[in-house]
Amino acid sequence: MKLIARLVLGIAAGIGIGLVANEFVATFMVTIKDIIGSFIFFMVPLIIVFFIAAGIASIGKGGGKLLGSTVLVSYISTILAGLFAVTVAMFVIPALGIADTGLMHHQRWLVSLI
Repeated sequence: MKLIARLVLGIAAGIGIGLVANEFVATFMVTIKDIIGSFIFFMVPLIIVFFIAAGIASIGKGGGKLLGSTVLVSYISTILAGLFAVTVAMFVIPALGIADTGLMHHQRWLVSLI
């Protein structure tokens, strides 16, 4: 069956089920969607790590050094990204004049309670 026909059939089936199903079926389908989505969200980083590990293992001699330098570069870039985010949050956002909205307002409200 062609892909377009499958997509149209799936959309029609979804519309049909949605029209005749009760709230329990809809809640069940949303639960299944959330479980599968969480599983995929959990598995993707592991799959990426395993592909990288397999690639480095296939290099052979000197692969450990390459892995170490890759981890070092990723660690340093993560730290620099965090520092950049903190710098923007501390200096740029207050300079724009939007510091009194959102979280800052809630922090002042929490401090006033104490």
